[in-house]
Amino acid sequence: MAGWIKLHRQIMDHWIWEDSKRFKWWMELILLTNHTDKKTVIGGNLVTIKRGTFHTSEIKLAERWGVSRNTVRKFLDLLEADDMISTKKTINGTTIKVHNYNVYQGNTEEKKHQTEQRNEQYTEQQTEQNTEQNRDNELNKTKNVKNDKELKNEKNVRSSSNNDDNFKTVVNMYQENIEHSPAPITFQKLQNDYDEFGKEIMLYAIEKSALKNNHNYSFINYLLNDWKKKQLNTIEAIKQSEHNYEHQKQTSYSKNPTSKELTPKWLTEENNQQSQVDEAELERERQKLQEELNQLWEE
Repeated sequence: MAGWIKLHRQIMDHWIWEDSKRFKWWMELILLTNHTDKKTVIGGNLVTIKRGTFHTSEIKLAERWGVSRNTVRKFLDLLEADDMISTKKTINGTTIKVHNYNVYQGNTEEKKHQTEQRNEQYTEQQTEQNTEQNRDNELNKTKNVKNDKELKNEKNVRSSSNNDDNFKTVVNMYQENIEHSPAPITFQKLQNDYDEFGKEIMLYAIEKSALKNNHNYSFINYLLNDWKKKQLNTIEAIKQSEHNYEHQKQTSYSKNPTSKELTPKWLTEENNQQSQVDEAELERERQKLQEELNQLWEE
């Protein structure tokens, strides 16, 4: 057992000094007292024995001092009567509290005890703060993950909504300018081409078909396939290609102005043949589209 206790000279004026045996027992009680809080198991339960107290029993003290239990009880009663101690008796023993324990323990030990208590409280507070901080971090992390998922879902919903609106715009444009009530297979063709070419190109194709006063999907299909072959993937590219074609045609016309001379018969026949070729190509495109529509209808 480490540590020490402090005694004042006034102890010599105390009644307990007169009996060396009782004085010895009193010193032992002080030395047995806990100078710090201590946890121990009593009766199967974990309890904290506070500073300035200790747990024992009359039987243990009787064996320690070599006297009867009755002698121990009378001695403890004397100490209680003089307000030197207080006892708490249970079926598991007796807890003894030494009054004015700090007087015997000294300022140094008191300061040490206070420091230990402050350190213990600080450690507990830090542990609680760390636990609370970790809990907040986990909660914030969960909220962030949830917010990210909600934001992603919102973007997906918004994107899906925009796609639906864009397709409705294409369908409305087609119904207002080409066919008021397109057949289901035509509607399916519109959907497939919209997925491939997008809103802007579809609207441009419908516009050009309407300007030619067409009332079916054939010319639109022809334009889309032609642009696809030429790898024209944007409105800008399509318009630039058309501009280049018109410019080339005008340049060719300026180099070969119209003559008052009669057009040779062979040139007229060649133009007629070219016209027939264009019409034949358009007819092939129309038949190809009809076959695709029929195939979609059968599916």
